[in-house]
Amino acid sequence: MSSPGPSFEARDPQGSFAQAMAVAIGAGLASALLFGLSAQGALLSSILAAVAPMPIMAAALGFTHWAGLLAALVGALGLSVASTGLLAILYFAALAAPAWHLARLAATPRMGADGALAWRAPSELAAWAVGIAVAVALGWIAMVSRGTSGDFEAAIDAMAQKLAPTLDGLIAGADLPKGVTTVDLARAMLRAMPVAAAGSSVTMMLANLWLAGRVTRQSGLLERPWPDTPRDFAMPRPALGLVAGGMVLGFLDGLPGQFGWIVAAASFMGFALQGLAAIHFLTRDWPQRRTALFALYVTLAVIPWAAFFVGLFGLVDSLFGLRARKSSPSSH
Repeated sequence: MSSPGPSFEARDPQGSFAQAMAVAIGAGLASALLFGLSAQGALLSSILAAVAPMPIMAAALGFTHWAGLLAALVGALGLSVASTGLLAILYFAALAAPAWHLARLAATPRMGADGALAWRAPSELAAWAVGIAVAVALGWIAMVSRGTSGDFEAAIDAMAQKLAPTLDGLIAGADLPKGVTTVDLARAMLRAMPVAAAGSSVTMMLANLWLAGRVTRQSGLLERPWPDTPRDFAMPRPALGLVAGGMVLGFLDGLPGQFGWIVAAASFMGFALQGLAAIHFLTRDWPQRRTALFALYVTLAVIPWAAFFVGLFGLVDSLFGLRARKSSPSSH
């Protein structure tokens, strides 16, 4: 296995610097376009925007992480020209840079203790995705708190007061629970936003990394071995403590509680993906496997909160090694 180098040619099978540059620029512009579509608010636009990290990741996996970094920078530059500098900063900080970094980790082997090069395991990449999601959510909190000298609760209260009239119009005629006002509802929604963003970011980053890997593998550009995702994808066992600790911390008031729920949501979503991987692996011998998996994904699309039960299954798989039990010779 060749060692990673700082040039585009190090992993370009055709040795073409110009091709790598062209791919990076095209990937960056495609990613920025997909991200920009999210501003339209339509369902199809939102779905397309969810794959915005994929072009950057594909460039990094197929033409070294330097190509991925160039794609991220080109995308930010394109948005700054076509839209606003603030949107470009948001794109680069919350999407492009995290996508590049995660793909860089996946694309670059590291030197082991024995002197041999080794690729990062899916569990390590999953842990990094959780860390990135938490960092992005905390960045959002810092951004909204800057106008109140870092006081997150004061920022939430100010935003809730502005959002309340809009909610009044949306829920006109609806009966709220006794003692609950639209300001209270707005405050709860604003507190939930970074928590939901952290969980969805884990799914988006890891799903796009998988998709980018498939694309580059089909193109013959992927250097690292392709893992058996249903068998190998898992969260690190210590992440169980992150879920439990985050939930305990979540019962505190203010920013510590908010941080706790963010960590718990991001970690739990990683276990939900592990649950999906375990379901794919454990049903490999089922005659009606495709029908069952199709029904599962339709259910998750129609009832998103059903992912909670998949996450619980992922926790069970982590605690009791369900896939390892099936793979062991004694289980056959």
